[in-house]
Parts: sequence; C-alpha cells; structure tokens
Amino acid sequence: MAPLGFWELAREGPFERDVLAFGDDKDARGVAVEMAEAAGMRGLHGGALVNSAAAETLPSVLLFLNRQYADGTGIRITGIPE
Repeated sequence: MAPLGFWELAREGPFERDVLAFGDDKDARGVAVEMAEAAGMRGLHGGALVNSAAAETLPSVLLFLNRQYADGTGIRITGIPE
C-alpha cells in the first residue's frame, strides 16, 4: 500500500506498517498477506479488487507527509488484534 524506501529495506524489520491485499481471489490475497508478513509487515485482507480504489489514492498522501514531516511514513490499521 505504501512504498518502502531503500533505507527502510536495508534495516532489519519489523516494519511498523500494514499491507492491504486486494483481489477477487481469496487464496491469492492470502499469498500476498503471507509475503507481506515474511517481509516483516502485517498483511491484511482488504477484500475484493473493487475495494482497492480507495487505497490507491493513499500513496500520494504519504508522499506529501514524507515531504512535510519525515521520511518513512506508513499506514497502520488500528483495532485489529495482532
């Protein structure tokens, strides 16, 4: 959902952000969730592909936040048990 900078990838995880996996195939979403978790992030099922439209606009907001405040901003979904 949000790009990781090379400086973040160079350090050890975990990364304090969530990855939302969208798609019409639940098993494929499961693979994406597993890949996110293997990379040190929390993977979450975001539902059908149609749900991705809202999430696709967030990277531009994160880029602005990176310029305004600090590099390395990300998204964290709250209220979901770890």
